[in-house]
Amino acid sequence: METTVETSRKNSLENFSKEDIMKKYQDLVIILKKAIHNKEVLTQENNDLKVKLEQANSTVKDELIENLTTQKLSLITSLEELKGQKDSFFDRYTTCEKHLIEAEAKISELDIENQSLQRQTKRLNEDNEQLLKHLDCLEKQLKENNLQQQQQEVLESEKQIFYEKLSEKEKIISDLQTSNSELTQKYEELKANIETLEKNYQNAEIIICDLRASIKESTVQREVYLSESDDLNIELHKNKALVEKLQQDLKTMSSKLTDNQIELSGYASDLQNTNEKLKDKLKQFHTKIVKFAMDIKVLKQHKTGILNSFKNYIEQVKTWEVQLKQYSEKIIIEFQDLQTQNSKLKSDNDNLIIQLSNKESQFERFNETEQILQEEKTVLSNSLNEMNTLYTELQRKTNSLEENLAQIDKETTESSIQVNTVEEQISNIKKENSELLEEMNEMNHALKTRGEMISKQEEYCAELLSKIKQKDSIIKEQLESIQHKNEAISNLEKNIVALQNKSEAVEEVNVDAGEELLKKDAEIIRLQKELIQLQEKLNTSQSLDTSQEVGYAESETMSTSTISKTEELNRIKDLDGSWEERYSKLRTLALKLKGKIRDLTAELNKEYNEKMEVQQKLTESMKTCHTLHTQCDKLQDELDENKNKVKDYLRKLDVAALDISNTKKQLADNDETITKLKSDIDVLHKEKTNTDTWKKQISAKVQSLRKEIEANNLLKKNFENQISKLNQQLEAKDKLLKEEIDKHNYTRNSLQESNIECKKQTVLNLEMQDYERSLKDLTQKLDKKQELITKLKNQIDSQKGTVSSVKEENKGLVEQLQNAESNLNATQSEIQAYKKSINDLESIILQKDDKIQNFMQALETCHVENEDLSSQLSKVVAEHQKSYNSLKTEKDYLRGQNMGLEQKLREVSDSLRLKEDELSETHKEYQGYKVRAQSVLRQNQTRDVGLEEKLSEEVASLKTHITNLTSELNDLRVDLEKLTLENSKLTTEKEAFLNKNIELTSAVQDLKKQQEQLCADQQKSITEHAEAIRGLKLHAETLAQFRHNREVIELQSKLEKGTSSTDSLTLLPPISRREQGEGSENVEANSHPIPLNRLLNYESEQEVGFLKKQMNDNEAKVTHLTALLADTEQDLAKHVQMNKLLKEEIRRQQRSVEREKHAENLEYLKNVVFKFATLSSGDERSRLVPVLNTILKFSPEEIHKLNIVARNEIGSRGWSNYIPMWSSMM
Repeated sequence: METTVETSRKNSLENFSKEDIMKKYQDLVIILKKAIHNKEVLTQENNDLKVKLEQANSTVKDELIENLTTQKLSLITSLEELKGQKDSFFDRYTTCEKHLIEAEAKISELDIENQSLQRQTKRLNEDNEQLLKHLDCLEKQLKENNLQQQQQEVLESEKQIFYEKLSEKEKIISDLQTSNSELTQKYEELKANIETLEKNYQNAEIIICDLRASIKESTVQREVYLSESDDLNIELHKNKALVEKLQQDLKTMSSKLTDNQIELSGYASDLQNTNEKLKDKLKQFHTKIVKFAMDIKVLKQHKTGILNSFKNYIEQVKTWEVQLKQYSEKIIIEFQDLQTQNSKLKSDNDNLIIQLSNKESQFERFNETEQILQEEKTVLSNSLNEMNTLYTELQRKTNSLEENLAQIDKETTESSIQVNTVEEQISNIKKENSELLEEMNEMNHALKTRGEMISKQEEYCAELLSKIKQKDSIIKEQLESIQHKNEAISNLEKNIVALQNKSEAVEEVNVDAGEELLKKDAEIIRLQKELIQLQEKLNTSQSLDTSQEVGYAESETMSTSTISKTEELNRIKDLDGSWEERYSKLRTLALKLKGKIRDLTAELNKEYNEKMEVQQKLTESMKTCHTLHTQCDKLQDELDENKNKVKDYLRKLDVAALDISNTKKQLADNDETITKLKSDIDVLHKEKTNTDTWKKQISAKVQSLRKEIEANNLLKKNFENQISKLNQQLEAKDKLLKEEIDKHNYTRNSLQESNIECKKQTVLNLEMQDYERSLKDLTQKLDKKQELITKLKNQIDSQKGTVSSVKEENKGLVEQLQNAESNLNATQSEIQAYKKSINDLESIILQKDDKIQNFMQALETCHVENEDLSSQLSKVVAEHQKSYNSLKTEKDYLRGQNMGLEQKLREVSDSLRLKEDELSETHKEYQGYKVRAQSVLRQNQTRDVGLEEKLSEEVASLKTHITNLTSELNDLRVDLEKLTLENSKLTTEKEAFLNKNIELTSAVQDLKKQQEQLCADQQKSITEHAEAIRGLKLHAETLAQFRHNREVIELQSKLEKGTSSTDSLTLLPPISRREQGEGSENVEANSHPIPLNRLLNYESEQEVGFLKKQMNDNEAKVTHLTALLADTEQDLAKHVQMNKLLKEEIRRQQRSVEREKHAENLEYLKNVVFKFATLSSGDERSRLVPVLNTILKFSPEEIHKLNIVARNEIGSRGWSNYIPMWSSMM
């Protein structure tokens, strides 16, 4: 077969002439030159494309590096700022801890002080009990002294005889009169002091009333604090639950981030493995075209990887946006909750500060009162010591008196006058003792109330201190949580800014990548067109050489890579030789060229297939690019929306900050008013202290005056001793008695001061019983002494002369007393004027108290406003917290992506280096090939002009297509900008519409409120109208009843008259009287038969007519009366109903009157109702029904219903069953 083919080829070549063969050879050479030129053009274009790719990769690398550096710088700055904020927050935390430690120290000091005060009160109570015992002993002694005074009165009656002889001592008496005048003046001064003390006592009672009111207010505040503390505990539990949930979410997010990082590292390792495989494949292919194809494939893979990564990034961006929205909503809710909590905490803190200030003022007051009590205690202790000394002296004197009684029995005649004076003094002392007992009773009541007040206030102080400690711990925890949340908000804001910058950079990178993709697509389209042209040329060459392929099958596998310049020159020289040699050489050349053309066609087919695949992938990539562009546009729109939302939130934050500044200003104003009020209170306290000092001074003056009085009494006694020269012992006894009386006066005053705080009614009753027993004993002793006095009366007769002189002196003293009484009346008028001034001052103090209450109400309103503002702040903080959490997760995710991208960049840089090395090797081979191909090109200098024109036309058409695409892109960008502007306008319009909607809703709510008010007013008017109608009906019915009664009375009178007239008519037949028997034939005994004469003469027809008329009249009257009776029965029924209603209203009013008695005890009512509502068992609730009835005074029906409700008999419908119905209605 081979021989036949060779023979056929030889025959075909031999058939051609040499000129035909030369033409074909020249045509083939021209084709080869064109092919070589096309290859050179392709290699140049490939080199240009590689340079462009390198430039694009370098620009992309630079941009990525710049973006990464900017991101790193922003992150570093944000970290530094966060560190600074952290340090500032730690400083604040330390300062807060110091303040808390100081507050705890103060509280501990106050606890110690409170304990010391309690101990002091216990000691004072013990001292008071001792004083009471001592007073009992003193009163017993007073009773004994009174008995002795009675005995001495008898003696003084006998002494009057002595005073008759003492006419010589008139000069001494005049001196005594002067001293008495001085004493009267002092007595007036003492009365004035007593009146001032009474005023001070009234002021003290007013202060006690104020303290009771403050205690009531403190109890109310305590309950409020308890309720608030419960609410705060509930909110703290809620916050803790939310914090735990957030921590769990953060843990899950961190675990997801670690998983994503692990996946990215695995993806990077997979990419490295694939890169190594690609390197191995690139080393295997050594030919130029195969390497070019492999480079294109690697680029395609890189492009697909980039597209996949871009798709993944877009999906991640979507997921991030969804997460951002979710976390932003969560943060907004948490921020709102935190704002409400912050507002409540602020209000609680302010209330606690106010309470602390109040408690400090109360502690100051208690300290002042304790100081006063201590001073009084010292005074009492001094007085007790003095009383003890006096008691010892009195015991001694009593002993001496008992020894001197024998001598006094002899000298009683002289002491009769003195006894009379002593009797008068004793009567005065008795009166004073009775007054003292009454005052002691009153002071015991006051001491009881004050002791109860002190114990209650001590318990309240202890409870307040415990509450303050609890509140301080709660405030610490909440301040720490607020600090953490503020830090989180600042971090979130910084992360938002960084993410915005990153999103802008990503958008720029996406735009650049899209432009590069468009450029690369245009270049690929150009390459495809050039390949199509080369295929057409190869097809034409194949059609020419198909006839020559039969004889040259032996040299099909020859390659063109071994042809050199020398071989080609030798071939040309051989052609110039013999024709046969030339023919054989041309044959071999043609065969070699055909082999080359076949190889080129195969390579071109491969390239064509590869380019078709590339075209398909490019179309797919174009589609994906379009989808990516649409997604990018959507993302940009969503980013714009998020930016607008962020701006709105920032505006809200600014508004909230302004509101906070305004509230702070208002708080500052309120603080100023509080300081003013405190200054006023301090002034009042100073006035109070001044009055207290004045009281002390007055008491000191009173004591000094009492001492002066005692001294004057001693002088009197001395004068009396000088008058009574006859019996010095009796005079000494008189002096002792007077000294004892003075000492008893002093003890009486000290008892007044001590009994203000110590005495009790039970002790007084016992003392009175002891006093009566001692009086009985003393009366017995007096009887015995009177027997002795009768013996001494004989001696007293001699001393009556002296008594007359003493009487004259007494008359002078009486005149002085009258003058003193006139002075006392003047002082009483002055005291009344002072009382009026005190009442005026009390009215001024009440006005100031009203002002203080008004200021406190204003403060409460300010606190309410602060709570609202703090709730808004907490909402904003919650929103920022949510955004911070979402941004933090995004930040971590982006960091992982950046790490993955950096690894990808490193791998791509390594692959680029390898490709550059391969390109350098291919460039060297290409230069060798170029040198070889230049020899062929020199022989074939003629070019195919038609192909060049086609190529230039295609290039022009491509350029026009590119310009059209660029113009379309610009138009699309302009449209995009327009759409963004329209979107912004629409958003503004939407906001305006929303604001309008809010305003309209508020207006609708106002209208609803007005409508409700109008409805309420209408209902009130309807009820008033109905009540007026009821009153009118009652009035009309009462009038109708009166009329009806009158008519009934009149009809009864008429009936009686009618019956009397009918009785007078005796002309009736006896048959009409048969009705009584009803069928019986018996007739009354009174009815006598009419005689025959009268019957015969009787005109029956006239009487029948008269009777018929009378019957008709009677029937009409009966019908009328029946109608009236029916009306009266109806009226009676109405009146019965009205009577019942009136009785019910009277009972209801009685119950309301009784209910008002219990209206003051609303706290007890609240507790009872709360227990009734909260208890589950029916027995316990039924037990509370009578309690509710006693307070609220229910009717019997209401009590029955309450019992049914308490026993859960109405379908077990409790309070809880109505709550969901109410919520559904809302």
